[in-house]
Amino acid sequence: AITCKDDLITIALNGEQICEMDLNQWAEAGKNPDGSKNKFKYAYKDLPRKGHIGFQDHGHRVWYRNIKLKPLKP
Repeated sequence: AITCKDDLITIALNGEQICEMDLNQWAEAGKNPDGSKNKFKYAYKDLPRKGHIGFQDHGHRVWYRNIKLKPLKP
């Protein structure tokens, strides 16, 4: 499950949280929170929190199944 609530993104696989990201920590374009460089032209903290959802692959055939979207309870 991927959960996006405000500035926090968490990813769980088989019920176990495997990743957590606070978008506000990504405050500078081209730089990771630890100071190392990245390829992104925009700081994640400045990106919109609403919009379209996209699925990405890296040039190979990909299948998706059982994708469900549901709003978070307040």
